[in-house]
Amino acid sequence: MSAFLGPVHVKMYDRILFQDRMSEAFLEKYEQEYHDGSIREDVEVLYPAAQKVALETIIDESNIHGWLSEAVENCEKRFSFIVTASMKAQPALLEEYKAIMAEFGKEYKSANPETPSEAFTVIHNILLDGMPCDFPFQVLEENETEVKWEVKKCPHSFYWGATKEDYYYQLRDAFVAGYLQGSNLSHVRDNGIHSIRKEA
Repeated sequence: MSAFLGPVHVKMYDRILFQDRMSEAFLEKYEQEYHDGSIREDVEVLYPAAQKVALETIIDESNIHGWLSEAVENCEKRFSFIVTASMKAQPALLEEYKAIMAEFGKEYKSANPETPSEAFTVIHNILLDGMPCDFPFQVLEENETEVKWEVKKCPHSFYWGATKEDYYYQLRDAFVAGYLQGSNLSHVRDNGIHSIRKEA
């Protein structure tokens, strides 16, 4: 258990807030197109969004790790619930959600990444992948032209289930594609192996 609130905890909460922004964008898209507020009503009861306030004003400083773990779990459940419930009603939404994620990726970058390692670091600094102690990824190769990594234990599968887990990764891929757009880097995912490559 962490004894003191530090920069890593603030970064974790920033990731939670960022994923909540994605969830909200999906909700708004669904509501605008289908004029149905039932999913919002349900998710706000089951998995309410994180508070947009300074972390030190809301966290339980006697149980920092436990509090953040619960916040991560709630955020993941919120994201999954919104996507799966809305797509159950309207399956075609996946492509629209991917377009939204690509825009988030474009928004997040301040400049085009120059190396695969830079892109890998920046992407994983903002996307929510469990707690820092989970270490879900293993880097298999890293050089000037490619970073390749494996998802050792997916931190998202518990919230999505085996049949819907790929929805999450399609959305994530779209975010990465948006982030890399305009650079000379590309991202490939194949059976749990990811790579960011520098194009010749």
